[in-house]
Amino acid sequence: MTEITRERKRVERRYAAAIVIMAAVCLAVAVVELSSGASSISPADSILALFGIGTPQDVNTVQAVRLPRVVCAMVSGAGLALAGAALQSVLENPLAS
Repeated sequence: MTEITRERKRVERRYAAAIVIMAAVCLAVAVVELSSGASSISPADSILALFGIGTPQDVNTVQAVRLPRVVCAMVSGAGLALAGAALQSVLENPLAS
């Protein structure tokens, strides 16, 4: 195996690990955001309420108010990231390549 191939595999493993870590952080932030608000709900109760388990008030609060807010924030953030990456590619920024 050549040195370039080993180096490329090492870089790909590093990228894969970074993606997994970023996904875990995104999931943790989503759980924190589901549990934060005007009414205090613990993170464990907010996860249960997400699946319809718990008090009716917690389930309604999480599913009707907080979940749409979290999903909207994630989708808009992903859209902004894609738009920024596309703009950097169109402008041929060497930092984006």
